[in-house]
Order: sequence, then structure tokens, then C-alpha cells
Amino acid sequence: MLTGKIRNDIDQLWEKFWTGGITNPLTVIEQISYLMFARMLDMQEEVAERQAARTQKPFDRIFDDTPEA
Repeated sequence: MLTGKIRNDIDQLWEKFWTGGITNPLTVIEQISYLMFARMLDMQEEVAERQAARTQKPFDRIFDDTPEA
């Protein structure tokens, strides 16, 4: 069972989705999953970037730096 800070964080996130107009629980879960996936990719890239800096090897990004359209 969720209690304490984790429960409060989940409630706050749910409230943000609700006030943003997303009320379907499946849509909320989908959006949270997407955000978690994007964050994990970012974390992996940060680790690889730090490792490349330490080893003085070239760093290849997961996604190229492209201008936003």
C-alpha cells in the first residue's frame, strides 16, 4: 500500500493531469509511462556523456541534435 510522500506525489501528479483535461486513467498511465521512458533515455545519455568525457572518447548521442520545427 502506498503511504506518505509517494502517495502525495502520485496524488499531485494525478491532479495535474486532471486539471489539464486528461481524466481517463489509461491515458494518464500512458503519459506517465512515456515521461518515465524519456527520463530514462536522458539519464542513460548523461551517464554515457560523462563516461566519454572521462575516457576522452567521442560521444554519440542517442538522438542527433536537430533543430526543432
